[in-house]
Amino acid sequence: MEITQAFLSEVQAQFDFCHLYGITQDPSTLEYLFIMRFAPQGDLRRYLLRNFDNLSLSNKLGIAQTICAELKKIHAKGWVHGDLHSGNILLLNEENAFISDFGLCRPIDEVESEEKLYGVIPNVAPEMFYGKPRSQEGDIYSLGVILWELMCGIIAFADRPHNESLVLDIVFNGLRPQTCHFAPPVYNDLLKRCWDQDSSKRPSIYEVTDFIEKLCGFRIRDKKQNFGDTHLFKSRTGLERPLCQQLVNSHNAGCIYNLMKWKPNKPTHPEAVYTSRLLSYKEYLLSRSKE
Repeated sequence: MEITQAFLSEVQAQFDFCHLYGITQDPSTLEYLFIMRFAPQGDLRRYLLRNFDNLSLSNKLGIAQTICAELKKIHAKGWVHGDLHSGNILLLNEENAFISDFGLCRPIDEVESEEKLYGVIPNVAPEMFYGKPRSQEGDIYSLGVILWELMCGIIAFADRPHNESLVLDIVFNGLRPQTCHFAPPVYNDLLKRCWDQDSSKRPSIYEVTDFIEKLCGFRIRDKKQNFGDTHLFKSRTGLERPLCQQLVNSHNAGCIYNLMKWKPNKPTHPEAVYTSRLLSYKEYLLSRSKE
């Protein structure tokens, strides 16, 4: 296997941001392999499919907090991940996650404007379909989709093919995942900001992390108490009281969801693709924009 600059960038990113123990080489194929920390719970997408009914609002916010903390480390060093989706989020336990797959991760000043676009359509920021380079603002859009999946327990746009029609709706019609009705309204408001069509209006990872940490600050660590506990609500006064009430309401709605074992009644479309692949829609979008 030829050692390219892209490979060296991935190695550096793995050491800087991931739980990497070392590198080895397959003697048969000569491919290099990363030796990483084992994630017993697998990736977030499959974890939610297996465990969503048993997750409390507190659990979900705990996972969200660790994901944001991981992305914050990447952005703080001036890097871009470039391919964030729930299949690239690995879980150690019910509240601790880390980001993986750094094949497209680069320092901002090394991202090439003409690089090919790889990703999962629902997680790709609209401007990137037009050929805009990968950016931290694009990572924030992708993070918003991950945080939505985490709260809703379903994957975005699973009921339709992931083709040029979906890309067209995302780019020209502003299509975004539906509102999660048992999430706190302030959480939904944050997601909408992450998905803003204007990338300059999206929040930074610092703002997102601070917000999630603020919500986590309302948690009570005792397993017998959670957001639904009345003492927690009564302990908050002034400006914090409405936010705390949102968390209590969201927790209670989630409990009803879990008791009813509600599942989306639409099966995943056979042409919905949730693994990263080459996405070439720039010329198609340019031709449609001229019509």
